[in-house]
Amino acid sequence: MSKESKSKKTVSGGAIGVAELNALIDALDGSTVEEISVSRGEANVKIIRTVKPKAPKAKPAKDAPAPAAAPVEVVPVEVTHDVISPGVGIFLRAKDEKSDAFVKLRDMVTAGQVVGTLKFMGIKHEIRSEAEGKIVEILVEDGQAVEYGQPIFRLK
Repeated sequence: MSKESKSKKTVSGGAIGVAELNALIDALDGSTVEEISVSRGEANVKIIRTVKPKAPKAKPAKDAPAPAAAPVEVVPVEVTHDVISPGVGIFLRAKDEKSDAFVKLRDMVTAGQVVGTLKFMGIKHEIRSEAEGKIVEILVEDGQAVEYGQPIFRLK
């Protein structure tokens, strides 16, 4: 489930929560891990710790305070979600040839909203978004063959 090397750590599983992210940031402080990548479903978050180079050590004075721990710098990472194909077939962006596309680039979508259809053996199946967000990338062209699990749209 998790894989760790001296500088990188990867975690996979269910949903990513704010409390979990805060715990991971706290765990970075005082460890040798420099980077953590968390993937849960279609959400991806990467936390990178940057440590500023230390100056050469001088002999500490007897009354000098203890040195502070190196601060952890959180680099903002965009969380994305891919809308994936529920099966094999032909992806269609609109209900029919005369209709407008269900969604366009930069449209906001809600969880459960129909974003396209998948045609297989003459039957059309609705493709619904599992998350809400803004469409930032259309990965499949209208009328293109798709496979099960293939990303169709990317949401942010």
